[in-house]
Amino acid sequence: MYQKEGRVWENRDMLLNVGRELRRHLKKADIKPNGSFSLHTLRKCAGKNWADVLPPHVTKELMGHSSISTTMKFYSHVDESQRARAAAAVDALIAKAGEKVTPESDVQAVLAS
Repeated sequence: MYQKEGRVWENRDMLLNVGRELRRHLKKADIKPNGSFSLHTLRKCAGKNWADVLPPHVTKELMGHSSISTTMKFYSHVDESQRARAAAAVDALIAKAGEKVTPESDVQAVLAS
């Protein structure tokens, strides 16, 4: 195709091919996105999922951000389920305050439930 057109392969051509393949797979899987759906949507989902379980500096590296402030601005939002899990973890630590256990194990047990 590119030789016929007399032009060289460019980065945007790869993006167009990947986007086309994504749309083809969505159609084959009978997935009909509501609203806009793109490769950027997948990137944002991956970034949010990483930010939910990984330290910010790790998420920064995985996302390829040059500044941690970019990562924090777009991926550090706290939702209600996270607030509830944090409150449960604090409650578990307070309940076990008199016992000789490590806080990390209690928090992990609460977060696993």
